Amino acid sequence: MSAQWRSLDLVEAQGRPLFGFGGSLLVVYGFAAFLLAWQLFGGLNPNGEGLAKMYGSADNAAIMRVVLVIKALSWLPFLVLAPLKHPLTQKVALACIGATFVLDAVVVNVVLSLPAAKAMGVNGFNLIVALAFGWYFLRSKRVNLTFSLRERA
Repeated sequence: MSAQWRSLDLVEAQGRPLFGFGGSLLVVYGFAAFLLAWQLFGGLNPNGEGLAKMYGSADNAAIMRVVLVIKALSWLPFLVLAPLKHPLTQKVALACIGATFVLDAVVVNVVLSLPAAKAMGVNGFNLIVALAFGWYFLRSKRVNLTFSLRERA
């Protein structure tokens, strides 16, 4: 089922109560900031024993450190553009989420060749995060009104 959208001009959109950087968008913003910090800490932590244990070896942990830093930095465009109400925020966020999900899946399944059970756990968690953020960015009335200047018809 495809949603029908009605385009608005900026002045009309600004007059709507859901326009702006607030509400559930602030919660999503906070969670994205937490994920950036968490992934950056995991990627830059020189100890890395947890990553070695999780991914099976020190070599795999070194690869995953790079992936975690890339994933962390992928949140920056959203974190910078969202408070500015930049029109590309929604598209850039979706592109970054999709790209990092694919990167993580390729590394976990092809490069690291983790055992199936462990790969399914990692992929499952990443899929849940990607789907939750993707669903929000596509379906949120506030996101669509603020960044795409559109509302459901």
